[in-house]
Amino acid sequence: TYGVKIDSTNPDAGSQEEIDAANANKGTMRSPDIFDINVSTSSKYLGTGIFAPYKVKLWSYLSGASAFSSNGEATPNYSGTLTIGYDSALGTITKLDDLLKPIFKGKVAMNGDPLVSGTALNGVFMINKALGGTMDDVSAGMAWFKKMKQAGNFITIKPSEASYASGQTPVVIDNLYLQLGVQQKMKAAGRVWKIYTPAVVGSTYTSAISAWAPHPACARLWLEYALGENGAKFWSVGGATPTLWPWLVKTRRAPADGIAVIGKSKISAEQATAAQSAKAREYLKTAWPAAMS
Repeated sequence: TYGVKIDSTNPDAGSQEEIDAANANKGTMRSPDIFDINVSTSSKYLGTGIFAPYKVKLWSYLSGASAFSSNGEATPNYSGTLTIGYDSALGTITKLDDLLKPIFKGKVAMNGDPLVSGTALNGVFMINKALGGTMDDVSAGMAWFKKMKQAGNFITIKPSEASYASGQTPVVIDNLYLQLGVQQKMKAAGRVWKIYTPAVVGSTYTSAISAWAPHPACARLWLEYALGENGAKFWSVGGATPTLWPWLVKTRRAPADGIAVIGKSKISAEQATAAQSAKAREYLKTAWPAAMS
């Protein structure tokens, strides 16, 4: 659209890793221009000077944007639900405890480490909720992960295109919109990738500009695109709900192919607050390494 070359240095980085990269490379051309980070991480850094406030032209139509950051330091961009994607060659998963069976030995992975990754932390919240737990206490979910690790089924390998292609990670706990992409790639390769969602837990990601972005004007163009109608179309077709979606639906501007994937209204998913995420991480700081050792 703008003739700008995009350098996606580390698309699989966790939210905190993005902030750390900006700090570590401050003053160099390697420092990231744009952050794509979860709500708990962006909330943590609001008002610290690490973000450059910017309101896109459609700011007033973005659901929840002004409530999250009135000056535009960070803007809710898209949200989705967590799920479990898996190779159908392993059978059909109908309940969580299916993943404790011997057939899944060394085959279950999660996108990231819950101590640093918002996606992985939401994976723990999803499992915990499916087991009857609440966002205030993730011990039930933690006990399940420990049990799966002890069975030899859970592997601490971060999924990648290579691991999907090789079959190294045939079962992955991840965002639904990412798993829908995997599903399409598997279909093209003649393989069937199924989806199992034990509980509806959501995650929202925000976009923000680094206060010391090497390319500050291009960073603003990125936000204009990603948070605008073009970006909204790509998010929706990919299975994510853009914050512009309620306005697009209301004004009948929502793309038909996007509606076919996510529907006209946002899926009602439970989301942990920043405080609940911080509390869960504090608990997991010792519980997770102990369970994974």
